[in-house]
Amino acid sequence: MNEHIFVVDDEQNFRFSAELALKKQGYKVSETADGGDALARILMAESNPPQFDLLLLDMELPTVSGLEIIRKLQEMKITIPAIIISGHLPSHIFKELLYIGCLDIFFKPINENVLINRVKDVFQTR
Repeated sequence: MNEHIFVVDDEQNFRFSAELALKKQGYKVSETADGGDALARILMAESNPPQFDLLLLDMELPTVSGLEIIRKLQEMKITIPAIIISGHLPSHIFKELLYIGCLDIFFKPINENVLINRVKDVFQTR
């Protein structure tokens, strides 16, 4: 398994548990707590592989929000599948995320098995 998942969330406990669970399944995992750092790393990976195959993305992040990351990637025509994982989400943002093609939206706390199964589904259908 060579899939590279980028976990972007400001909650250290979530990043740690998601990274551990995904690595147990054989995925390569990178992580960050900061939206600006995430965007910079995504852009760097696009020009200097290895690229990210999936984003697990929180909406409320320091410096650049998850929604801003998604919008910026769209503007630049960079396509990376994204699963949104958030504590809460206003309905208008929820609708926008579905409209712009996010694969799924989960609310915290999320069951580890649910997350792993959804990630597996993403890669099996690609």
